[in-house]
Amino acid sequence: MSMKFILIYLTLVSSTLFATKPVGQKDIWKDLDLQTRKVLDLIANDKLGEAFTLIKSIENDKSEIPFHNCFRAAALYKVTEEFKDKEFDAEFNSYVADAVKSLEDESKDATKGSIYKAKRLQFLGSAYGYRGMYRTLAGLWASAFFDGKRGSDTLEESLKLDPTLFDNKAGIGTYLYWRSAKSGLVKYLLFWGDKKKEGIAYLKEGVAEGKIIKQWSLGGLLRIYIEEKDWHTALEYANQILKDCPNDTGTLRKKAMVLYMMGKKEDALNLLKDVLLPHLKAMDNTPLFDKKTLNTANVQVEIMYRVLKFNKELGGKLVDAETKKKYLEDIEALSKRITPSFSDIREYVSNAKEL
Repeated sequence: MSMKFILIYLTLVSSTLFATKPVGQKDIWKDLDLQTRKVLDLIANDKLGEAFTLIKSIENDKSEIPFHNCFRAAALYKVTEEFKDKEFDAEFNSYVADAVKSLEDESKDATKGSIYKAKRLQFLGSAYGYRGMYRTLAGLWASAFFDGKRGSDTLEESLKLDPTLFDNKAGIGTYLYWRSAKSGLVKYLLFWGDKKKEGIAYLKEGVAEGKIIKQWSLGGLLRIYIEEKDWHTALEYANQILKDCPNDTGTLRKKAMVLYMMGKKEDALNLLKDVLLPHLKAMDNTPLFDKKTLNTANVQVEIMYRVLKFNKELGGKLVDAETKKKYLEDIEALSKRITPSFSDIREYVSNAKEL
């Protein structure tokens, strides 16, 4: 799964503001940037149904840049990666293919100028990124790496056209870090060198100077410091994200893992049991789009398994017998709703019985 971290930078680059407009000139991207912030905030806070509703509204408004399916791909990637459900595989591939095709269209660049092209390329880089990340979940490493490289090149071209697209620095920096962290000797054979420190510096610049996607950039740093096993710094970033996005399933999961690795197993258990699990139950069967709903059965099973596992490691004193019995009953009931996933959810079902 490490390649997905090489590509995660592209979730950071869905949009940003352009240079200060000349006096008297209308800011043509004002509404687009506002829509971008709203959609990304909804996705980050697990308000996926609201996000899809807003995306539909954006599509109906026929924006000058066709970016709506890029956001649909972002939301469905989150469903697949964080909620362990690949039920929407066909929809994801359809949305991301449409986004790439639409955003690769260069026909308006000559008449609309470099600012338009920079914005188009930013969304195109994002579309390449979501496609690449999704391919890592399926183990399609070669095509995923290809998408990552294309996305990085696209971001750099966008930044050259408009150097005020500071959020791009976060994206490019994250790519540099993970390419160095996961390529082993290949980085020297291909004369890439070790760019981890440079990547982190770029990413921090993006956090400090970026105008749209600060939370997503902070998420990139959280992943990096988990990779570095710098648990204290990772925890600081997780807490910073959760201040503004308290319901972000991915960050809650990562914080629990960080606490566990710091030896704070009881805190990790309580976070999963008292915060994340109730949130997942509340989200179960909530609307997404076209009468389709979110199924959190897969991830509920995994989280209950981990609570029981941590409890056993701690001497079995934090989860009482009645609660444990209820968990096992719930796991058995949820096992009938398990959907296809890139993780082996049924292994958690069988292993939970031994805890």
